[in-house]
Amino acid sequence: MKLGNQFFRAPGQMTVQEDNQGLRLDQWLLVVLDGSASRMEIQRWIKSGSVRGEGVVLPSRRVKSGETYWIDPPPVMDSATIVPVQMDFEILFEDEQLAVIHKPPGIAVHPGPGDTGKTLASGLLFKFRELSSGDWNGRPGIVHRLDKPTEGVLLVAKNPQAHRVLSEQFLNRTVKKQYLAWLLACPPLESGEVNAAIKRHPKDRLRMRVDATGRPSVTRYRVVRTHVSRRGRKFALVELDLLTGRTHQIRVHMASLGCPVVGDEIYSRSSQEFKKHGLLLFAQSLSFQHPVSGETMSFKLEPPERFARFEASLEG
Repeated sequence: MKLGNQFFRAPGQMTVQEDNQGLRLDQWLLVVLDGSASRMEIQRWIKSGSVRGEGVVLPSRRVKSGETYWIDPPPVMDSATIVPVQMDFEILFEDEQLAVIHKPPGIAVHPGPGDTGKTLASGLLFKFRELSSGDWNGRPGIVHRLDKPTEGVLLVAKNPQAHRVLSEQFLNRTVKKQYLAWLLACPPLESGEVNAAIKRHPKDRLRMRVDATGRPSVTRYRVVRTHVSRRGRKFALVELDLLTGRTHQIRVHMASLGCPVVGDEIYSRSSQEFKKHGLLLFAQSLSFQHPVSGETMSFKLEPPERFARFEASLEG
């Protein structure tokens, strides 16, 4: 949310996970903030006292599993004004702390590379008026994100306290996220796990790739059913559980198995053939704890009609 000409980042408490033990403090923050701030900027936070923890807090400090740090970044200037815009989306649940919505396909959650125009953030500001001041880059109410072509369940925070508690749940991997997707070809097993680190492509900044030097990424899948088209091509409908939440994680992991998501314009060579169906990746369900009551809240959507239309088209 914009205040004058500044965006304010919400403070947050973060705990070091076992797979990040041994990293420098500035490196660890770069990882957990998912590139939302530069390493130089993070170092300035540490030196100015905006990062607090046990013992002497220095950029070079090696973090240990279980250590907790409090990050309270200073306000950041940002020229990209998010203007409220009326937008049509379904609200699944709403109270004073949060909202759960059905994000439509084809719209970015917030401004970013290639998406500087109207985004879901503008629609959220119009619909709810009062939202948390945003995450580390001033994105109002955004606790997590879905890719632009992906639709499904999305969680929105309405105040800084809710934002902080919900963000911690995502960071600590206590939020359960399940997706549904149609794949070109079938995975090697009926159920399995892809444990492969992901990193941004060094030449194409809109693309991610499997890279051993990247961030740990784990996706579990289960084949619901397979379908052989009249042309003899095999497709698989799969349920996917995200144990981590990396950019394009499902799309990259499934493509690495040789079975990209149907309609994927970045990781599939056959995307144009199925363009009319869109990206057949759907955020089907989300489960988390309410930031105030602690109650477990679960939301699940029925697959969109285009999933059924695609399956029917395989018969023709």
